[in-house]
Amino acid sequence: MIKKSGLLAVILLSVVFFAVCSLQMEAAPPDREHVYAVGGSAALETPFSFSDWVKTGVERNLITENRWKLILNGLGVTMLISVAAQIFGTLWGSFVCFVLLRKNKLAKRLANLYCSLIYGTPAAVLLMIAYYIIFSSVDISNILVAVAAFTMTTGASVAQNLKGAIGAVDPVEIEAAQSIGFSPAGTFIAVTMPQAVRRALPAYMNGFVELVKATAIVGFIAIQDLTRAGDIIRSRTYDAYFPLLLVALIYLVVTTVCVMLFKLIIKKINRGGMGQ
Repeated sequence: MIKKSGLLAVILLSVVFFAVCSLQMEAAPPDREHVYAVGGSAALETPFSFSDWVKTGVERNLITENRWKLILNGLGVTMLISVAAQIFGTLWGSFVCFVLLRKNKLAKRLANLYCSLIYGTPAAVLLMIAYYIIFSSVDISNILVAVAAFTMTTGASVAQNLKGAIGAVDPVEIEAAQSIGFSPAGTFIAVTMPQAVRRALPAYMNGFVELVKATAIVGFIAIQDLTRAGDIIRSRTYDAYFPLLLVALIYLVVTTVCVMLFKLIIKKINRGGMGQ
């Protein structure tokens, strides 16, 4: 179902892309000449077909000055921040979840306060706080600042997700494992964790997809990610349609592929890869 809906979304966005492009061409009178800036020089051309418009758009926005490298490098930065933040966020979130499950009231209150602050603050504001306040006096890469900021947001989400998944495990199974000699740690590893992982994976998948899309704000701290690359091309070609819709299509393809991969992992686990 996810695979079909993802492919449908890609097709739908592609249709929107071509429709908007067609409307843009039709907006000008048929006898009006169009001027396109190519390589800094103005080229006077007469009205042309849609396929010619696409070829011209590719040449102006991607081929000229090797602008396709901006898109490729931006995609690499986006995925680097997303994957690194997801990994570190998972580790940090697991620790926060451990604190939330402890009996120490002070520690639990601090962990809940942390999660509340993260949930109640926009990601863009957290990113700028990290850049302009927390790391303002530290000589550190902007990418590392972004990874740190998104690690904090991901960690809060992972912690609550894991806490809910662990809480959903049937207590009878835990008691049964302990009754046949399992220690608390052994029970957690053999019984609780496998079931919690299966329950947490769907939300974990959605969290990563949202993280990939959320990284579009890293341009606020001068990081040239995929979104920023599209905006740079737009500022050079004065064509907002082609580069920005292309960026949207790339995001959709990337997130769809990620969903499909997570879906395969979830299906494998549910078939007996863990905890069976």
